[in-house]
Amino acid sequence: MKNLPFRFSKEEIQIRRGRIRAAMSGAGVDALIIGSSARSDRRGALRYATDTCLQFFEEFAVIHLEGPVGYFAHDAARAAFAQNLHLVDYADFIDPAAPGRKAARFAKGRRPGRIGVCGADSL
Repeated sequence: MKNLPFRFSKEEIQIRRGRIRAAMSGAGVDALIIGSSARSDRRGALRYATDTCLQFFEEFAVIHLEGPVGYFAHDAARAAFAQNLHLVDYADFIDPAAPGRKAARFAKGRRPGRIGVCGADSL
């Protein structure tokens, strides 16, 4: 059994983003919101797309078909960490009273025709 690295390379994340964007294009999706929660069975998509391990709370990534990638962390410290993730263009922290609001605004900011959601239970 091969041991996986704790952090993936920038090249690996680029390959993954290419796959995600190809699937988005095929589905006619212009922006994708990926939600994650404290539930261990709800963390994989965010890990795949951003190479971050979420331990607790809700966090989100927004991938535009063409354009920036945003990361919305639980708090300011996690947002600072997210700014150093491969291929994250923008990072901010969420409002605990409305966890998905900033991610939704970021997704809508480029006026996408269609927004996809993965991990909607955390929104």
